[in-house]
Amino acid sequence: MIETLQKNRSGAQDMMEMVANTVVRIDALWLTTIDRKGDTLQMEGEAGSITAVANFITELKKSGYFQQVEIKNTKENDLIPGVETYGFVMTVNIAPPSTGQPATQAVGTSQAPQPAAKGRS
Repeated sequence: MIETLQKNRSGAQDMMEMVANTVVRIDALWLTTIDRKGDTLQMEGEAGSITAVANFITELKKSGYFQQVEIKNTKENDLIPGVETYGFVMTVNIAPPSTGQPATQAVGTSQAPQPAAKGRS
């Protein structure tokens, strides 16, 4: 149980680091809210251009950490007169971890069973 809690805690930290690393690579884009429900994130934010939103989507997909990125809403905001910004809402699914082996397989069970040593039963 403690191992599961620790894994979930570090998984959330890794997920937030990946979101943060993706956001900082995009000019003129910032997130205002992130809401996690299971393996789905809903993110809301602002961007200086539609291109910045498109670049963010591309970077999320390229990260390998997220899949099924879907824009729910994008609209031009008039927050500051004369400054063009776009608000957006999107959902992304967190990709399952890729470990190279099925998650249900126990560690060390990929080898064929070895015969017992002589003199032991």
